Amino acid sequence: SASSASLPESPLWELRWLSWLMGLTKSDIKALNIRLHFEGALYKALLAASDLWTEVEGLSGAAPSRWVERLDTAPLLAAYAVYLSSPAGQVRAALEQYITYWRHVKPKTTGDDLKRLGVKPGATYRKILGELRRAWLDGEVSSDAQEEEHLQRLLAQAAAK
Repeated sequence: SASSASLPESPLWELRWLSWLMGLTKSDIKALNIRLHFEGALYKALLAASDLWTEVEGLSGAAPSRWVERLDTAPLLAAYAVYLSSPAGQVRAALEQYITYWRHVKPKTTGDDLKRLGVKPGATYRKILGELRRAWLDGEVSSDAQEEEHLQRLLAQAAAK
């Protein structure tokens, strides 16, 4: 089960606000903010938690990389609040996986490795590293050797363009 030890330092009161208000619409949260003047990070997390609360059911059954793509754009505290408020099931399990594991998955290959291989810095780096991360998350790659093979295919595709 996810623990608060994996979360950034944040007062419990922020989590309480998120849990209490995330079921509201964004416009309701904005109206509350006019009256209550939430601190910037809390306000951002409230808006993100509201979005996540309405979207996570639609991600049920999605590949881990799709969850990560969506959750990486939200404050971790928002994902944690939605996790705590979700009933047992696929959504709660996926949120727990994100909080405890998926968000930490990175390819072994780095930008420095790509530079040594002659790849020009820029969008190609992002695309290749993102694809390698996706392959790890979705179980298409499970060893350094498999990542290397996948990298070689990606480099061949990039060279062909």
